[in-house]
Amino acid sequence: MRMLIEPVALFYMAAVMCEYTLIQHSISLYHCFHMFNTTSHQFCESSANITSAIKPEVTVSIRYYNGIISLLSSLSTLFIGAWSDSYGRKLPITVVILSSWTAQILCIIFWKTINSLSNGINLLFFAAMISGLSGGSSSMMANCFGYVADKTTVQNRSKAMLIMEAMVYLGESIGFLGGSFVSKMFLDHQVYGFVGLIVLHTLMLVYIIFFLEESKVNREKFTCVGLFRTRHIYSVVQTIFRKRNYRGLRKRLLIVILCIFSAQYASHSLASILYLYLRNKPLFWSTELYGYLNALSIVLNGSILLTMGPVISRFFPNFLQDDVMAILGFLSLSFGLAYLSISTTTLLVFFFPVLTLFRELIMPSMRSIVSKIVDTEERGRAFAFIAIVANFTFFIGSQSSSLIYSVTSTQFPGFVFLYLAIFAFLPASIFLFLCKRWRLMDMARSPTSLKSSNSSDLGQSHSGQISFPDEPRVS
Repeated sequence: MRMLIEPVALFYMAAVMCEYTLIQHSISLYHCFHMFNTTSHQFCESSANITSAIKPEVTVSIRYYNGIISLLSSLSTLFIGAWSDSYGRKLPITVVILSSWTAQILCIIFWKTINSLSNGINLLFFAAMISGLSGGSSSMMANCFGYVADKTTVQNRSKAMLIMEAMVYLGESIGFLGGSFVSKMFLDHQVYGFVGLIVLHTLMLVYIIFFLEESKVNREKFTCVGLFRTRHIYSVVQTIFRKRNYRGLRKRLLIVILCIFSAQYASHSLASILYLYLRNKPLFWSTELYGYLNALSIVLNGSILLTMGPVISRFFPNFLQDDVMAILGFLSLSFGLAYLSISTTTLLVFFFPVLTLFRELIMPSMRSIVSKIVDTEERGRAFAFIAIVANFTFFIGSQSSSLIYSVTSTQFPGFVFLYLAIFAFLPASIFLFLCKRWRLMDMARSPTSLKSSNSSDLGQSHSGQISFPDEPRVS
């Protein structure tokens, strides 16, 4: 019986989101305890005035925490993405789990000393540093998707990527809800949440080390010195920009990366500005109403990811193609954003998750396309680069969208979403223009130059059709 990587992605993302929710709550309580010289959790939760009083300190601390983990994970993913192609997928996955396990220990120490250490919050920053040095969720997802690419053929990879994306999405949802439940249920014993996360990480380690099989043969002998060679960084960048064996492939890969950047920028900007938009003029939503909207989005998008792949592969197998799903996702996101820009009532806003029903199809389809362009020994590095792009778009998206909203909110509050709709529609227009041309190029290639099994999947087009390129080595 083959053990699967999908449960690791599911439970790791659940643990990460639960941890992040608990850490946000921990930071809030820490500043309340020290500002008001109290140890009462009930006191800190009793008044909106208290929340307003500690808001500046809490905001700065969360910004520091996010900045540390984002910066370090982006840098370390450059190394760890290359590790997986050289030493196998299990090594970096194990490193990520171990570092996250260590971070939970630091969070427990933080809670045990929250009233005795004046600078105890530095323990949480140190926990962020430990998690970031392993690449965190960026590295984990790059290697999990690389594992799936190793274990699947071109014909079934699109479906497999959809299932993996569903596990990630479901894990994030479970973690968010679980963290909220623990923070409310164990108000005076937040440490129990971190103890539970340690148990979960331990179970994942046992599963990975003793039951999960390696998905690829190690190409290099493992050495500690070899882990930190600068060539790892160069190899990640080279994977994206180097000349490819067949005509037009480098250009195609760069176009796909550009589309990923554009779509991720729109998605991350939306996530960072939506709450602020809904809480202010003209809607003035409560936090509870915002939670209902999130719950609706989780149910709808999660259902699509879990059911669309199996249903289409069974009844409409010819439609389970990466480019078709990508276009559907881009158009869904762009039209939804344009619609949200003119939604001025609560009822209209609640139709937004329906219009963006297919937006979660974007990343699994794009990862599948990339995995079929690069060589098999480059998949970890390619997915690492995609993770770095995601981190970068999260940073610039949150900064630029808040700036645009602050400038335009008095005249046209929804302008920021119209602006983001352009970035979501740009990759849709590119794919609509080029995907037919790419298919014709793949179909026109002669099937006589079959490559070895260790090369890329270029012999099969990203639509799942068989073709073997024979053009000379050009960009």
